[in-house]
Amino acid sequence: MFVALATLAACSGGGTSDATTAPSCTSAVTNKGCFGTCDSCSLLTSALASSGVDVALNAGDNGGNPRSCDWEHLDASGVPDVQVIVESNINAQTFEKLCHPANHGSNDAGIIVTPASGVGDDACYVQAQGLGGPALTFLKGCWAYTISIVGPSSQFPDATVEMEEARIANFVVPMI
Repeated sequence: MFVALATLAACSGGGTSDATTAPSCTSAVTNKGCFGTCDSCSLLTSALASSGVDVALNAGDNGGNPRSCDWEHLDASGVPDVQVIVESNINAQTFEKLCHPANHGSNDAGIIVTPASGVGDDACYVQAQGLGGPALTFLKGCWAYTISIVGPSSQFPDATVEMEEARIANFVVPMI
């Protein structure tokens, strides 16, 4: 998936210590977050996931990985043609490397990072050129989350994807 590629790309660079820019976080965080045993599918209903993509999505499925949940619409041959994906359990240091790569000496070619506002404590859109639309990653407290919408580019131009990912993220924020 694109999000996994973007996260790997962002974490591949060297650079300065994360402790200087990431929030001071410990295992005893004040917000409940969605980490450890939390199932990302609990953060969004099918109706909310479907509301921004104009098709009915199946119930969220984590495929055995509670850190990621996928709501999808299947085409006539049973292949997913539209997906809404929520990923959780992203620590603050990884978020910093992903959304603020210049601060960590990891400006990866082909990865476009665009600051975002209005979601969580800090946010950005990450897009790998030629590999799909932008994915919204946001920080809330000590944990970060990624929302991505995947579908035909004719149905989901980048501006629409960004708007809908932010809208969905604002449904998720009160749950964490």
